[in-house]
Amino acid sequence: IGPKFGFLPNPGKTWIITKEDLIPYAIKIFEGTGIKMTSEGQRHLGAALGKPSFRASFMQENVNEWSEEIHILSEIARSEPQAAYAAFVAGYKHKISYCMRTIPGIEDQLKNLDDIVTSEFIPAITNGINCSPHLRKLLSLPPKLGGLGIPIFSDMAKTEYNNSVNLTKHLTCSIIDQEKKIEHDHNNEKTKQEIKSSKQRT
Repeated sequence: IGPKFGFLPNPGKTWIITKEDLIPYAIKIFEGTGIKMTSEGQRHLGAALGKPSFRASFMQENVNEWSEEIHILSEIARSEPQAAYAAFVAGYKHKISYCMRTIPGIEDQLKNLDDIVTSEFIPAITNGINCSPHLRKLLSLPPKLGGLGIPIFSDMAKTEYNNSVNLTKHLTCSIIDQEKKIEHDHNNEKTKQEIKSSKQRT
């Protein structure tokens, strides 16, 4: 492709090539095919792949949407606290968990969402109780440990991502190596148990 597109005009020289350097040539090669080229990132299966700036922009859009939804759920909770609480813990929080497990470095962006949960949603389902930091941590515990199971998302995001990476490491390696048959990972159950034990300790 060098002579055709003017790439590497001096073959005898040592070049350091980045992905960004190759984008213009890739665009020319695939011109007219309808394939879109980007070095920034891409949305994929409800998450985001790419540069930190792209992931941050993707997450900010999500946090803005989630914050608005929490405002609405808090309004509902004033008249239907049990229904709103059930909706939050049984369904709503899991879509946030998905992003925590698939996108690294989103802790700071989730703090705004945590603030709304603490200042609006929890008072709405508890008849106006305002949370101290200590009470907020208590309410984040699962019901069997005396809490309400309302997570502090920014506190758990990094751990959730690392746990996800560890649990899927075997699959990741199989994909990279292009293995045709994926063998069962016998260490997976051990990893799950270690993660469960770690959560109980914290």
